[in-house]
Amino acid sequence: GLFSGIGDFFSERAFEAIGAILLIAVGMLTKRYIVPLLKTALIRLTAEHLLTIADDVTDYFMEKYPNAHLILGGASVSILRETLTKPNKLWEFYDSVAIGPGEEVLLKLYEQLNSSSPDLDKVPQITWKDETGKLHSSSANPTFTLEDIATPIFLDSRKNPVLPLMTSEGCDWAGCKFCHFPTIFSDKKTSYKKRPKEHVLRDLKILTERHNPTYFYISDTNVSTERIRELSDLLNNSDFHPRMYAFIRGDKEFTDINFCRDIKKAGFFALHFGLESGSQKVLDDMNKGISVQDCSQIIKNLYKVGIMANVFLIAGTPTETEKDLALSINFLKEHAPYLTQISIERFYLDKGCQIQKHPEKYGIIIDKSDVNDLQIDFRFRYDRKINPYGASIEDSLKRVEKIYRETGSPASYFDFLFMEIIRKFYPEK
Repeated sequence: GLFSGIGDFFSERAFEAIGAILLIAVGMLTKRYIVPLLKTALIRLTAEHLLTIADDVTDYFMEKYPNAHLILGGASVSILRETLTKPNKLWEFYDSVAIGPGEEVLLKLYEQLNSSSPDLDKVPQITWKDETGKLHSSSANPTFTLEDIATPIFLDSRKNPVLPLMTSEGCDWAGCKFCHFPTIFSDKKTSYKKRPKEHVLRDLKILTERHNPTYFYISDTNVSTERIRELSDLLNNSDFHPRMYAFIRGDKEFTDINFCRDIKKAGFFALHFGLESGSQKVLDDMNKGISVQDCSQIIKNLYKVGIMANVFLIAGTPTETEKDLALSINFLKEHAPYLTQISIERFYLDKGCQIQKHPEKYGIIIDKSDVNDLQIDFRFRYDRKINPYGASIEDSLKRVEKIYRETGSPASYFDFLFMEIIRKFYPEK
């Protein structure tokens, strides 16, 4: 009867049930109390805290290694090149700044600093300060190619780790108006470069022997159609099929079911791509270069061949209307059975993207009261005479919540985890 059923439940599923309840409680508390804090006070203090930490770390190294050369680099540094390579107060924390990829920079810098007569002008892609504090920009041209990259060395001692591996650099499209990635590599359109496919295969095999990873995360900005095809052909002509997860674009080639089968056979078990919107008008306005119709077929093809399909959307792009939003929601509802995960974020006006460089075309007015030299995205509003439809930052966040709510998709990692727990222990009959 009822009581025996309850007893069976607690005897068989007690720990599972208690664990799920605790996780749900943590998720509710996080969503109610922690997330609002992150969106307000903490997010504005983060930069100050990071600078304080950087200051402490710098002081530590300067005290322990007084003759050390401190170099600043990374993606955000490349985006902020206009500030960081010019005279500013931050130069007291570092000796040089590297723009773009850093492999050759670090090697050449090491060689020059350890030579009898160092000449930093021979180190490409850097700006440095001399003993008087005067800044200089290198005249050396980079000679490094992706063929020079050796097999990565990972010191992670964990069993069956997830390992990243880069097979290409840049983006083969580099035309999306909302994206700042091209700025990381160049002020011009990103030059897309690929590592030799034989080198990639070599690394996959060596790293598999060393670590026996759960899977490889192919960490390219996006794996071009040409790249994924040649890697799949190479692997399918061997008896080696490592598990791989990668970012792609929703290109037409993936509408070919046989192409998708080849990718699956090669070892790609999950693919993530930016759908951005279910409205073709929005995609065209943002110069995304993909078709809603093609994306629909791609999602279904990936599902048919057994590849997990994850899509990313942006809510509140400058030309998106409520009608466009509805198209996105309807698209996600229609394709929910074929999708593994949906990720949605509001539109950010990132430094270096085409929209930020030409805000007047979209009726965007940047909030100059909230601008500083180290900012990589900007708060903004719209001139309603030019753009009566653009969603404010607050409205964009509401659109994100609306998409999650109306599609029934998990809106956070906690929600996603809870849904997976339910699916695992209480599958639909």
